[in-house]
Amino acid sequence: MGNRDGVEIGVTCYEESAGEGRQSRHTAIIVQLPQAHSPVRANPRRLRRTVSESVAVGLAALPAGAELVEIVDRQLRISFYGWPEAIDIDTRVDATVAVARALSGTAG
Repeated sequence: MGNRDGVEIGVTCYEESAGEGRQSRHTAIIVQLPQAHSPVRANPRRLRRTVSESVAVGLAALPAGAELVEIVDRQLRISFYGWPEAIDIDTRVDATVAVARALSGTAG
């Protein structure tokens, strides 16, 4: 856990079975939201159609490899393909924080 521009963030890495004995690697950026939100588990592209314009803009700006957006209570989690050594982690943290700020209605 850490803090980016006054926002509490965390990074986690995990593997999932990709079939035939292969594993796919993922990095998730987690941001603590100031208030609870309705639960969400969706692909970022599909989710853009159902959220406010400011949140949709943030989702559209997510870097390549964004695969899943989850919101549970006061936590936003955006998962990306790849591990930190293979992706620009700072860019993904900044993009996730931007989505969190849009969800919260605060400027960055």
